[in-house]
Amino acid sequence: WIAVNGCDTLYKDLVDSAVDLLTLHIGSKMYDMLYEPKHAIRKNPEFARNLFEKMKGEKNDAFLGTAFPSLGQRKAVETEISRQEAEITEMAASLEQFKLALEKA
Repeated sequence: WIAVNGCDTLYKDLVDSAVDLLTLHIGSKMYDMLYEPKHAIRKNPEFARNLFEKMKGEKNDAFLGTAFPSLGQRKAVETEISRQEAEITEMAASLEQFKLALEKA
């Protein structure tokens, strides 16, 4: 018979230890992904898009919009980006016209 003291905190200590180990493991995997010599994600500009496509799979945008409301705003963000790109293109064309007018004057 062995008397054990402090069993009331044993569960909490075990859970804390498991969380620490999990955090350490995930942190080391993330470090490996970031600084791996051959396939480091920091050297791959297409990593985010490839990961998104891999996670998205065959699901359509309507399903993703209802399952993840923040992703449902994708269409609105794409529209805003397209509008801003069009404005930038228009401003660049206007600047060219002003340059030509200034050179002729």
